Amino acid sequence: MAGVLDDVGRLGLRLMYADRLDEARELLEASYETAVEIGDEIDRGSLLIHLAQLECRAGRLDMADQHARECAISRAQTGLAIPGARFATALAGAHLGRVEQARADAEEGAALAAAGGNEVFRMLNLWALGFLELSLDDAAAANQHLRDLPDIVNGMGYRNPGVRPVHADAIEARIRVGDLAVDSLIDDLEQQGKTLDNPWARAVAGRCRRLLLAARADPEGAVAQFERALKEHDRSPQPFERGRTMLAFGSTMRRAKRRREAREAAPRGARSPGRGTRDLQIARRAAVGAEGRSGARAHPGPNDLLGIALRDRTPRGRAGVSGPVQQGGGGRLFISVRTVEANLSKIYAKLGLRSRTELARKMDDRNPS
Repeated sequence: MAGVLDDVGRLGLRLMYADRLDEARELLEASYETAVEIGDEIDRGSLLIHLAQLECRAGRLDMADQHARECAISRAQTGLAIPGARFATALAGAHLGRVEQARADAEEGAALAAAGGNEVFRMLNLWALGFLELSLDDAAAANQHLRDLPDIVNGMGYRNPGVRPVHADAIEARIRVGDLAVDSLIDDLEQQGKTLDNPWARAVAGRCRRLLLAARADPEGAVAQFERALKEHDRSPQPFERGRTMLAFGSTMRRAKRRREAREAAPRGARSPGRGTRDLQIARRAAVGAEGRSGARAHPGPNDLLGIALRDRTPRGRAGVSGPVQQGGGGRLFISVRTVEANLSKIYAKLGLRSRTELARKMDDRNPS
């Protein structure tokens, strides 16, 4: 268990932090496959956490959820770095509107991290909590969790806001509770975005500037800031963040009595590149606490996924795959035990299962004698 990402994985992280998500995904997935093959459970779990974050940013929430669940299963099996797994499930759950579960995961993760002296995951779990409360329009609770996080992140030496992206949420929470002394925080976020040419940082800095101007009763100035922010969003592959900006844009337009443009704001956001996710619904805070209200199924159910995983319905196909899985061995498949264990975690996460016994029961239900 080496626990040190290879060069490919480290480069993938740097690309994710630079808002180059498609390139980052390719490298992080390659690094993940390497960790599986050599049996490095520490790196495997870490990469799943990173991939869950990446897919939340990219708006591919089903994939984020899958990575987070697989990480939780892996960590439960090994007992390693539970606070990180709780952060992954909390962040994905918050984006998907699983309010109580996300809150419970983040609270547990923060407590475990604090007890173990892990400041990074204590901070990240608090960020997940703050993001959840912000999405629920509880600005006071969000501010309680988020207020100190920018200082903590800066104290750790992270100058790239894309590494630990807590700044914009912390600024928004302060503005929404009436604390308008955030000019320097917005300036710093915008400057770092310019220095690093990070379109996400520049876009969310513009959104924060708009929120501040609107709170200071300057809706016309806020509208001008929005136009700048939207140009940066056009360069960024983060549709959820664009959706949040469009939501705020529409609100500002209404305050400025520009109702036609306010009505047009939602369609513009809906055309953002969301790859089929429900970004705008979530950005409007309607999806938090109301998963699936739009009428579209967010995920296939366990039975659907079982059908996908076991497409070959011939007796030989079932025996060749499910037999070794139920027996716990990899010998007849000519792959390592580590690879079997890693892929079992992935399969269990997809199917919503926790053990071979549950898999066997599903098989029996689908194929009655």
